[in-house]
Amino acid sequence: MKILLATVFTLVSLLADDLSFSNDNEAVANKHTPVYTIQLFTTKDLKYANELVENMNSQFQNKTHVYKSGEYYVARFAQDRSYKYLKPFVFTMQNMGYKTAYISELTLEQMQRELIKDNKTIKKEPIEISQNTITVPKISKSNITLKANDAYKRGDEYEAIMYYEMLSASGYSNNKIKNNLCYLYGKRGAWLNAKELIDKEHYQSKFLYAYAYGAVQSLQKDYYSNLLPYISVDNSGLLMLLTATYFERKNDMQRASSFYKLAYEKNPTNPYIIYSYARSADIQNDKQKAKKLYNKVFEKVDFENQIYKITKQRLVQIGN
Repeated sequence: MKILLATVFTLVSLLADDLSFSNDNEAVANKHTPVYTIQLFTTKDLKYANELVENMNSQFQNKTHVYKSGEYYVARFAQDRSYKYLKPFVFTMQNMGYKTAYISELTLEQMQRELIKDNKTIKKEPIEISQNTITVPKISKSNITLKANDAYKRGDEYEAIMYYEMLSASGYSNNKIKNNLCYLYGKRGAWLNAKELIDKEHYQSKFLYAYAYGAVQSLQKDYYSNLLPYISVDNSGLLMLLTATYFERKNDMQRASSFYKLAYEKNPTNPYIIYSYARSADIQNDKQKAKKLYNKVFEKVDFENQIYKITKQRLVQIGN
């Protein structure tokens, strides 16, 4: 009898707390090529957006354009296929007054599609500039947080990332916001963005698991190569469990089974890992081993726990 992988993935999701859940290279790129750009600000007023750009330091103005993203107008500085190349400019822009500036990962096609080619507007009084610094309206922490969480719940990943990054760049983010952001980075495969948050925590936070969970959900092709340095040193066994799930979803049961075993060897007391290893043995038709492991689950959780109910149901099916 087939034991649904969805069951394991549901159980793994229970582990992810707080997841409520250079030069522009256009000539050699295709429309699906990922590119990085620095988003400076967001507004619903096109004229205001153009005025801010027109009053920029001339050194940066020719690399800054206004784009239409959903119902918002956004200003983006430069675009490049190298994240590292753009990174130093983020601090430059923040020091110029764009306190919410952050690097955003898009596709070349999206950049071209959202570009507003005619930025001409009626001239108004110039925006006040003091010591080459443009005054950008401060964001409302509570308002942006509500918008971010609403977008997250609606499944609008792009909008949620935009608002979460605004909060992060402004110093307003807490661990839940960072956790959600890492999960969304995982779903989009934005490893470099997540790695910066993960490395700052010296791998002691849940951000790594949040990214991994998102990447497994969307079967990111670079999941294993990106996380390989972290998997073997993760004492919780959770990264190994997620990696096993990743390979099973890719129909590579040989590698999946080995990682289920490694996860159990790393942490034989975690009920989710025990169940997953039991299920792996079950799939390989090693019923005696599976039963023994399934029964270990009962030692770790009470009868009201979801995994208790799932395990009991499976034991009834195979005959305890």
